[in-house]
Parts: sequence; structure tokens; C-alpha cells
Amino acid sequence: MLRAVACALAALLALAAHAAPPAAEEPAPVTLYANEFLLPGLKMESADRTVEAIARAVAPRPLKTVVVGIEELDEAVRQRKADIVIAGAAIYRRHVQNGMRDIATLVTELQPDPDHAVGGLIVTRADRSDISTLADLRGKSLAVNHPVGFQGILVLKKDLADAGYNPEQFFSRIEYYGLEPGPRLNAVRNGLVDAATINVCYAERMERAGANVLEGLKTVAERKNPEARCRASTSLYPNWSLLVSPNLDAGTIVRIASAVHTMPPGADGHQWTIASDFSRADDLYRTLRMGPYAYLRSWTLERILAEYGTLVAFALLALAGLVLHYVRTQRLVEIRTRQLRLALEREKELSEAAGEATRRYETARRIATVSQMSSLVAHEISQPLAGILLYCRGMRELIARKAEAHGFSPELLTETLDKIEARARKASDVVKAVRGYAKSQARPVTKLGLCALVSKTAESFARLGQAAPDTISLELPREELWVDGVAIELELMLANLVKNSLEATSKVPRPKVSIQLEKTPGTKARIRVLDNGPAVSDGLFEQINRPLSSSKPEGLGLGLSIVRGIAEGHGGTVSVSRTEAGSLGVEILLPLSAPAEDTHA
Repeated sequence: MLRAVACALAALLALAAHAAPPAAEEPAPVTLYANEFLLPGLKMESADRTVEAIARAVAPRPLKTVVVGIEELDEAVRQRKADIVIAGAAIYRRHVQNGMRDIATLVTELQPDPDHAVGGLIVTRADRSDISTLADLRGKSLAVNHPVGFQGILVLKKDLADAGYNPEQFFSRIEYYGLEPGPRLNAVRNGLVDAATINVCYAERMERAGANVLEGLKTVAERKNPEARCRASTSLYPNWSLLVSPNLDAGTIVRIASAVHTMPPGADGHQWTIASDFSRADDLYRTLRMGPYAYLRSWTLERILAEYGTLVAFALLALAGLVLHYVRTQRLVEIRTRQLRLALEREKELSEAAGEATRRYETARRIATVSQMSSLVAHEISQPLAGILLYCRGMRELIARKAEAHGFSPELLTETLDKIEARARKASDVVKAVRGYAKSQARPVTKLGLCALVSKTAESFARLGQAAPDTISLELPREELWVDGVAIELELMLANLVKNSLEATSKVPRPKVSIQLEKTPGTKARIRVLDNGPAVSDGLFEQINRPLSSSKPEGLGLGLSIVRGIAEGHGGTVSVSRTEAGSLGVEILLPLSAPAEDTHA
């Protein structure tokens, strides 16, 4: 019995183990690299708070912090091992080509300006009366942190270069003591070197902590820097920056930026903000020909002359001979071809004049053809349109009489006939208008509400299925705008513009046509028709503005001409322009009239 129970339990355990879901994989950690910012003994007041804020922002991924030296940090960035880096402006600008980007820069109570915060302070023994200025350091020995330490040596070399010195030959020797300032300062006190550099504001921060790190020492070449509240011997550069690499997605970067920028100021006024000017760091590298400008050290003029001086001399002689030959040949060519050039220019002028005359003749011929066609259409189309209206009336009466006898519902057929009749009446109105122009009859001018007219035009395209319900958007004023005009003409004008926009956006995934109506500061109404169609080239834009010219193979070029003619007939103007996206936009200005109580559109 016990054996059977044990077997059953074993089977149940095996089944549960098989059915249990596999353990979720641990998310990959986000790696944060830093050097002095997190280095024990030099750690900034805001370091731990910053790391905690970043850890919360990248959760549930764990945050792994790595404190390394300058070489290791450079290598980690080059190999894209670092997801986040907290470093100075020098490392940032040195690795811009590796995709690093700054999202925050530190400010403190002592360094309130993020663009002018860090630099170097030079110190020597207090009893060294021979060292007071930058020039006094020439031929002396110097203790720094690292060969490419930004605040330790590079900022000082930049100032020496700006002062006209050769920074590579200025000091008798340079000793490197690492990131901790203590060994450098002791080397000065013990006479091992003449001077040393420390980071700006390090002495002031240690003094606030109760330690006098400059005991027995004095500053050299101290300058006034109104942007910082610390002693400095060099120019100032942007403070510590929080950098992100392309390894991180945009959402994670936004969360990290939000986390550090919303951190409250610390006890020493530490908080993260934005630096706006890294050009000083770029100028430093350009002057010293280092980092992204290291290529300037190769193939200088001095090196070329030293290695290929003889070859360069022969090349210059050959070039001088070629120049003399070219000048002589060019002079002869100019003398012998002047008359030919004048003849060619004259021929070109005549050709252009002939081309312009041909274009004018072609335009006039097309205008005459279109005019004859319009008259023919206006004359011949009225009879079939009248027949359509007559048949529609007869069918409606027949339906009304026979509906009950045959037992069918006429609503659907009636609705279809309504649409046929509406379009036929619209065509009939157009024909009447065209024939009225031919007979010089008076136009039926009435007071029209533009808001109602624009809405009616948009609804017509949606109702007839020529545009999706959300394709055409309207921007109308709260109060109606009134104009004196002919309803059918203004409807034709708006319909032409909307139809052109719909055709222009036919191949766009989400076509949008916008009709904007507003009152100008004067006494006019402005109508804009815009769309998200493809960009229009310069040549096509010039072609569209020419009379009887169309961008469509089957077009006669009458659309814009009709719009202009109707607008000008109502005392208005039409202008065509390109939007910022490059698509066409049409603007119409019409004079307003006083509102009337009994009006219709």
C-alpha cells in the first residue's frame, strides 16, 4: 500500500514538473561606466543618488556600475560595452563618432554654469618665489593625473597653445600620478616636481569637508572666472555629463533623462541640467590635434616637404609650365573665337524668340479649340439633360401609381432617382450658366454664406462616395461669412479644388484634404485648400501656373483657369503655393458683403 502511494506521489510530482512553466530569463543588465565621478575618495555628492535614480529608470533590467580608469573607459566606449557613461566633456567629445550623446550635465553650488564648470588649478610650494605665472612654469616639471587627463593636463596645454607656446616642449618633464590628487600634491611638497594640477573646485569641496589639501602650497596663474565660484588657473569647460549609447532604446533613454532631471538638488546644490555649448572642448581637441582631430597630426606640410621635397619641386615646375601654356593657349582661343561666340549668342536669341512665338501660337490655338468645344458641349448637352430630368419625373409618377398594385417598396429606387435628378440638375445649371455667358445674360447674384457653401461641397463628395468620411476636414469660423455671388459658380470653384486635391492624394496611404475658411484683417474671406499629396517639383509647379497646362495626361488645363475666372468674376484673387511638405496649396480671397437675414447657399 505504501509503495503504491509513493509511486502515485512520484507520478504527480513528475507531472507537475512537466506542466510548470519554464523560469523567465533574467533580463540583460544595463551597464554604467564612470571614473572619478564614482571613484572612492573623489566620489561626487550626487553620485549615489544618481545611480539609484538610473537604476529605478531602467528597471526591471538590473543596473551594473563599473568604475575604471581613463584607458578602460575609452576602450569600453569604443567597443560599445558601455550603455551609460558619466564622464567629462573631453571623453564625450572624444567619442561622438561612436554614437555617445549627452542627456544631462551636472551643476553644483560652486559650479552653477554647466557650460563653464571644470578646468585645472596649478599649485606649487608656498616657498617657491620663482613660480607665480604660467610663463614661470616653462622648463619646470609638472605632476598630473594622466597623459590624456582633461582637467589634469589637456586644458593646460590648450591655454599654453593659445598663449603662443608649444605645449609639447614647454615642460622639462611631466609625471603621471593617477586620478587621486593626494600623490600629486605630496610630490610637490616633497620637491619631486615643481608644480602639480588638480581639478577645479576639488580644494573647495575638501575644505567644506574639513580638510585643507593645499596646506603648504600656493596657486599659480590664478584667474578670475565669474562662471564658477572656485579658484582656477585655466579656462573652464562643461561639467560632468551623463551620456547614453545607441545600445539603449528611445523609451529607456527618456526614462533615464526624466529620472535624473527630476532629482531634487543635493546638499551641495548638485543637480542635473542641460549644457548648451561643447564647442570649447571641440576647439581644445582641434588645437591640440587630438581625439577626433588626431588626423591633423598626419601629413602636415612640414612632413610632406621633408619626405618629398625634390618631387614637390619638380611638380611645381611642371605645374608652372602648364599654367604658362594654358594662359597662352587661352589667349589665342579667346581672340579667334570672339566672333563665333557673338554669332552663337545671336542665334540663341533668335531661337528663343522663335520658341516663344511658337508657344504663344500653340496656346492661342488651344484656347480657340477649347472655346469651340465648350460652345458645342453647351449647345448639345442641354437636350439629353432635359430628357434625363423628364424620365426621372415620369418614373417617380409611375412608381407612385403602381407601388401598391405590384406590392414592392419604392424607397431604394426613389433614392437612386433622387441622386440622378440632383446630378442632372447640377449639370443643367452648369449648361445654363455657360449658355448665359455666351448670350451675355445677367448672372443670378445673391448673398451666399461661405461656411454653408464649404460644408455643402464637402458633404457632396462624401455622399457620392468620392471621398472617405474622414478624408476632408473643415476649419470654419464661428460666425457665417457672407459674399455676393453666383452659387453654382462658387460650388464649381470649390469642387474643382477639392477634386484636384483628392486626385493628388489618391496614392497616399492616408489621404487628407483640408479646407480652411477665415476672415482676413481686412474685409475679405480667405479660403485655403491643402492636402498631403506628394511634393511638387519646380518644373511641375511652373507648368501648373501656366494657362491651359495640366499635370495629368488627360487634362486640358481648364481646372485652375476655371477657378481663377470664377474668383476674378467675384472680385477675388487666386494664388498657388507649395506647403512646407512640398505639396500644392491654393488660396482664394473673396470680398465680403454685409450679412443678410434671408439668405441661402
